[in-house]
Amino acid sequence: LKVEAVEDEMKRTSRRRGGHLTFKDLITRSPAMDRVIRLGQKAAASNIPILIEGESGVGKELVARAIQGSGDRRSKP
Repeated sequence: LKVEAVEDEMKRTSRRRGGHLTFKDLITRSPAMDRVIRLGQKAAASNIPILIEGESGVGKELVARAIQGSGDRRSKP
């Protein structure tokens, strides 16, 4: 069990260093954040522009990077 956790953390760290982030890399315990992740996954699957709003320090950039890293356009700017 601990080996799997370490392997998962190594994969997350490797993706972060490479600039790639997916929703699997986001760890949350909040039902509200779970909803944000579900919406982000839907946004990643679409081809429309999105706007992420929120207060400073709430993780907008992480969500944006996860959307970009999870979508079909992940290899594009």
